[in-house]
Amino acid sequence: MATAVRISLIGAGSVLIGLVLMWWLIVLLVRLSTPRKKVTTQPNTTPTPHISREESGGKYIAASAAAAVALSLSKAAAAQSFQGDRLTSWQVAHRSRQISQLVSKPFQKGPRS
Repeated sequence: MATAVRISLIGAGSVLIGLVLMWWLIVLLVRLSTPRKKVTTQPNTTPTPHISREESGGKYIAASAAAAVALSLSKAAAAQSFQGDRLTSWQVAHRSRQISQLVSKPFQKGPRS
């Protein structure tokens, strides 16, 4: 029994060491294969102007309304394309199986499988 445990520990340890070595090798290859970017720091000398809501002339409200309209149109288009799709034979088979299971056990208590 002691030999079996020893062999298992040696095997598990070698697998762990192999995984760590593979991880280190992948990190090394990623570092070598990605191009290095030159880091240039330029101080931002131009101050950014602060525009309040009153000065913008309602641009914030117009932008939020346009975003809301675009989101509602995209959701409606997604719902229409989903409803227009046909069911595959696998979906029909699994849904009919679910329905038959629900009908065969109508008074079952607890979670349904």
